[in-house]
Parts: sequence; structure tokens; C-alpha cells
Amino acid sequence: MFNFELHAQDLNSDNTPADSIPTGTLLLYTGDTIAFKLIEQTERILRGLKMKGDLWSLKSYPKESVFKYSDKNIDVIYYSNRILIDNPMTKTEMEQFILGKKTAKYEYNSRSEFFKGFTFGLVLSMIDTYEFRNVNDRGFFNNSASWLTITSPMWSTVLIRINLNQLNRNRNLLEIENLEACYYQGFDQVFLWKNSRSIVGGSILGASLVVAIKILLD
Repeated sequence: MFNFELHAQDLNSDNTPADSIPTGTLLLYTGDTIAFKLIEQTERILRGLKMKGDLWSLKSYPKESVFKYSDKNIDVIYYSNRILIDNPMTKTEMEQFILGKKTAKYEYNSRSEFFKGFTFGLVLSMIDTYEFRNVNDRGFFNNSASWLTITSPMWSTVLIRINLNQLNRNRNLLEIENLEACYYQGFDQVFLWKNSRSIVGGSILGASLVVAIKILLD
């Protein structure tokens, strides 16, 4: 592993040494991949250059957040004992787990779940504003939005549970190869997080839209 320093003023020179440093990739435990030029490493820190806009800027990452660094010269795995305690996997298993996270983070789009949440919040809030009791004044937006509209994001967790149950039916991790199971565990973790965030966000937007329309009509 090479070890040298790059001073901040060197980045402003016409002949920047950044060009001579190979561009590698950091793979974080979160599944994020980052283009990175490694300058030096200490016992706890990886220090180097990260692209910010059109320029390389100095950036440091704690080793415990980095699973792997690779470029054309080196390929190093940093395996944190802290991660081992939380999730006892071998290096190979952990790599598959992180690659599953990476796939879900960069390739899975939860837009459809957002629209489900939006529709759920919208419909629930519309029902909340419907006047049932007054025969002469029945209809949507004839009643004030109440607790049902306010709590629609909470009720949208029903969709999240349905989503989780469907996933559990589709995934029997005991019946597939161990490394593939590790991959799907990582993928599903990010998959469920993205879906949950999209469903709740969509529900809030749907409920907010009904409230805004009600205010305008009043």
C-alpha cells in the first residue's frame, strides 16, 4: 500500500498530482460505492480525494465504515470486528450481503410504492372530509379533516406490513444457497427501507393535498 501526502494547496496548482493517483472505488458497509483516490491510510482512517462537482476534494473515511477499496493496483478488504459482532458473517458472506444492499440502493426504484402510499393517503383523507350525516349537504370536502387525515401516514404502515408479508412468502432463505441468502438479506434490508419511506412519504403528500384543497374551498 502506498502512503504519501497531498496538501490542499497542491489541488490548486496547474499540474495537480491528483492526475497521477489511480482512481479506485470504496465499497461502504451501507452499499454505497464512491470513486476515490487513496492518498494515505492510518490505523483508523482512509484519506484521499473524492469528486465534488467537477473537482477533487480532500475527504476522509473511518475504516470501520469501509468494507473494501480497490483500484488498478490494489484490492483490499477492511473487515471491522464491530460489524462481526452485530452480524456474524465471514468476509465472503459479508461481501454478498453488502452487494445485495448496493443492488437495491442503485437499481431498485420504489416509485410504485410511493404512488400506493399517495393513493392511500388521498383516499383516506377524502373519506375523512365526506359528510355522511347531513342529507342535504352530503359530499366530499363538506366535512373538516380530522384525526383520520392526520394519522393517515400511520395507517399507511398497513401497506408496509403487506409488503413485508409478500416478501417473506417469496423468500425462503433456508432453502437457497448460503451466499445467495446473504445477498438477499442485504437487498431486502434496503428494499424494505426504501418502500417504507416511499409509502409514508406518499401518504403524507396525499393527505396534505386533500387538506390544501379543503382550505382553498373554504
